[in-house]
Amino acid sequence: MHKIIFDQVETGWHNALPLGNGRMGAMVFFRDNTIHLALNHYDCYYQNLYTRRKQTEKVPGERYRQLCEIAENARHQKEVERSHYNQTLRPETGKKRPQFEGTSHPMGGEVLFGLSEEMRGAKTNLQLIIEKAAVVFTAEKGENKVTMTICVPPDAEGVLIQAEQSKSGLYEQADLILPSARGLDQYPVEWGMEGESKWMHTTLYHEDDHSQAFAPETALTVPGSKAAAGALSLSVLGTVFSASASVRPDRGSTLNFT
Repeated sequence: MHKIIFDQVETGWHNALPLGNGRMGAMVFFRDNTIHLALNHYDCYYQNLYTRRKQTEKVPGERYRQLCEIAENARHQKEVERSHYNQTLRPETGKKRPQFEGTSHPMGGEVLFGLSEEMRGAKTNLQLIIEKAAVVFTAEKGENKVTMTICVPPDAEGVLIQAEQSKSGLYEQADLILPSARGLDQYPVEWGMEGESKWMHTTLYHEDDHSQAFAPETALTVPGSKAAAGALSLSVLGTVFSASASVRPDRGSTLNFT
């Protein structure tokens, strides 16, 4: 079985572990006592690109084919080992955007699962099990232990999470935020809490036409949790609990994801 493992290493966006099924995607990393799941959906990302360019017709896979062509051309250049990736995504051409001509600001939300202070400094392990298409996180400190398994099922429009803890309260809270360090503070954002869920709407417009807005929706649901200070408190949960998160191009669709 093939794995990518970060053992006792904090990670971030640029070395996150990827999950996805071709439509729904997630980047998973662990930093500062918190598990991060940065979410995106194909329809949201590419519909946004075409909307902002005022194009009415989408060509599925067009950006992927363009990247393949750029990558193939790069293989014939010198010093391909490291520059191949960097020059493809961040060419030194003076352009503000990379060669795949997309925005670097995914509009899906970022889900956070914060551990309690009891777990700070714990021995951690974050791994992608490739054949199972699952990310597994574990943290141990003395008698305290937490685990979390994250996957994107083949036909699902969201991410499923299964968590365990040796006692209640080691997982402290779950939250939904704008993707960290992605430059999204320029867009209007609306937040809300509904039962055991937190949702987010982010609105984008045509560059000069606010009459045609595109507003994807992201939602996080943790059954049994309680709203507290704008987040979901996990301290009331038992030793085993589940969660789900989704981002969709249509409002009202993510809260029904199971």
